[in-house]
Amino acid sequence: MAQSITAFADEFGNNSFDFQTQGSHFIIATVITKTENIDRLREDINEIRRKHNFQTGEIKSSSRAESCQAKACPTGHCQT
Repeated sequence: MAQSITAFADEFGNNSFDFQTQGSHFIIATVITKTENIDRLREDINEIRRKHNFQTGEIKSSSRAESCQAKACPTGHCQT
């Protein structure tokens, strides 16, 4: 029996090999789930968002890093 799956993917960085003028990292992250589990996945993501005080919309770690560097970490979990 075939199952329906859904994949979410995102990328970060520069896909150029010109390391002298461009960044040297290119990262791809993917979450794959059975389509029937999407509602549970959304609930789990929202729990992570609440627990770690992420903004609404796309979860961006850059805003969290800025808070931690300013020693204003909202969760107290940041390394100093």
